[in-house]
Amino acid sequence: MSGGGLTTSGQFLTDAAEEYFNGLYENPSLRTSTQIDPSLGWTPSIHFKASNHLTIAAEVSETPYPAILRLRHADIANVQVPIAVYSVCPEEAYLEKKEQSNIRQLQQHGYGLLTVDGDGHVQRRFGCIPLIQHIPETEITGVIKEIPRPIKLRIRDAFQNYELNAGAGVSQLSEIVEALAISAAKGANTKGWLSVNLTLPVARILDEMFACPQLKSAAAAIGGARSYISVYRNAAHHPPRSKKAAYIKYRDCQHGFREGIRRILDFRDSMKKLGIQIRC
Repeated sequence: MSGGGLTTSGQFLTDAAEEYFNGLYENPSLRTSTQIDPSLGWTPSIHFKASNHLTIAAEVSETPYPAILRLRHADIANVQVPIAVYSVCPEEAYLEKKEQSNIRQLQQHGYGLLTVDGDGHVQRRFGCIPLIQHIPETEITGVIKEIPRPIKLRIRDAFQNYELNAGAGVSQLSEIVEALAISAAKGANTKGWLSVNLTLPVARILDEMFACPQLKSAAAAIGGARSYISVYRNAAHHPPRSKKAAYIKYRDCQHGFREGIRRILDFRDSMKKLGIQIRC
C-alpha cells in the first residue's frame, strides 16, 4: 500500500513478506513505508538494497496487481535507481479466476509476485529483474517466430537466462551470434569462397568473411555481428562501480538483448540469400 496506515490484513501481508525477505537475503536493512526516490511519487510497503546497486521493493495489496504500480510503471522504469518490484497479495486473491488476466499483465509488465497463505507462508509465484531491464516475453515470441526451430530454442533459452540475470542472458545471446558466424564460415569454405581455420577467434573469422568478395552483399551483417560480439561477449563479467554505472549497465542490457536478436536475424537472412544455410 502507499500512503495512510496499514489495515490488519495489510500488516499481516507485510510481516510475512518481511520474514520472507529476511530469510532469502539474510536480514537486509528493511524499510517500510518510506520513499526510495522523491521523483517516484510512490512509497512502497517495503524496500531494501539487495546489493550496492540494486533495490528490491514490494507493494502489499489485496489484489495481485496494485493500482499504484500501473500508475507509476514509467516512473519506476525511468528513475536512475535500478529497482526490482514485487506485488504481495493473499493466496486466495491469486487463485481467483477473475484475477488471472491481471496476474498475466503483472508478469508481462515486469513485476514479480509473492502470495501469502492463511498461515503466513510466502510463495514466490514468479520473480523479476530491475524494471529498466524488462522485455515482454510476447515481444520476443513475435520477433523470432519465423526463424528455424534450433535457433529459436537457443534464443528462448537465452531469454530465460536474461530474466534471471540480464548480463548473462546478453552474453549467451552473443555466443549464439558466434556459433552462427562459425557455421556461416564453414559454409563459405565448402563453397570454395573462403579457406579460413574455424578454430581461430571468431573476430578473426568474421574479418576474413568481411574481406571475402563473394560475401560482399552480407558485409553489413558480418560487421554488425563482429561489433555485437566485441561489445557484449562479456556483458555478465563487468560489475558496475557506482549507481550511475549500474543504471547504464542495466539499461544497456535491455538494448543489448534486443540488438542481439536483430543481429541474429540480419546475419541469418544475409547468409540465406547467398545460399549458405547456418546452424547453431
